[in-house]
Amino acid sequence: MPGETINSTFLTGYVLTTLDTNPVVFAPTNIIQSTGSSALTANFAYNWSIQNAGTIQVVSGTAGSAAIALDNAALTNAGSGRIAGFSAGIYIAGAGTVSNQGTISSSQNTGSGYTYSTLDNTATIVSAAVILGHGSVTNAASALISGGLGGVGIDGNGSVSNAGSVIGGQFGVFIEGGGNLSNATTGTIGGSIYGVYGGVAGPLSVVNQGRIAASTGRGIELLGGGSVTNTGSGTIAAAQYGIRADLFAATIVNAGVVNGTARAGAIFRVGGSLTNAVGGTITGSIAGFAAVGALATTVTNAGSLGGYNFGAVIYSANAQFTNSGSVSS
Repeated sequence: MPGETINSTFLTGYVLTTLDTNPVVFAPTNIIQSTGSSALTANFAYNWSIQNAGTIQVVSGTAGSAAIALDNAALTNAGSGRIAGFSAGIYIAGAGTVSNQGTISSSQNTGSGYTYSTLDNTATIVSAAVILGHGSVTNAASALISGGLGGVGIDGNGSVSNAGSVIGGQFGVFIEGGGNLSNATTGTIGGSIYGVYGGVAGPLSVVNQGRIAASTGRGIELLGGGSVTNTGSGTIAAAQYGIRADLFAATIVNAGVVNGTARAGAIFRVGGSLTNAVGGTITGSIAGFAAVGALATTVTNAGSLGGYNFGAVIYSANAQFTNSGSVSS
């Protein structure tokens, strides 16, 4: 197979040059380590192909340091692979594809994992275990992506397919430019502020068969609209809202469990469509489901909507509610 295998057991940093050819393979015995700066970098922009089965890490990292920092890359991390950085485990500024069967982590746990502009509601990822300009991340069953501030952050359009664990101190998955996310029955995605965040720059489609959670905030935030399909095996649970759609209309189809402990299980702020199937449960403190704003809201309930104050509350003047299930408070 074309390419090269790095045979050195221990390297203090590694810079990819014109002498390196794709794919660049790091064996299980390889350890690439740096102190304070990124460990694996390149001295020119190229579509790198990296296969890692060893250890690539930053020791005593500083802001901006990543275990791997490249312009464009397709990266495979094997089951024995460990990639550990400070601000990021993997930082790919442009197009990136990451396939993980091992462990990818970032240790920065102070400050914010993203910046947010109140002028145009856009956000930029600052720290996460995996940061891409745009592209895709696949996390296999039993694999771990874990960040002190964020799990996976994609600044543009992207996709995430998770069957393992994606955990961040503030957010699990953050996709600013729209795209899609799938979470398998074995998958767990969690953060404190957001389990999953879809930014204003494009709609995000989420299909959940596993668990998505936020310990202090929102399980799924759809700022740019999109859809959430929560299957019968799926759970979306958060301290505030299980699912919240803010600036654009959204679609929710639920057959599993959606819970917002302190506020609402699900809320539309500008309208949308909710279908709660037989066996589906949406619960909250103030309401199971809430809708505000002037845009059309359609609710079809064949499952259970329940809240302490309201089972469902709709302030929209343009709404349709069809119920063959249970609505209780």
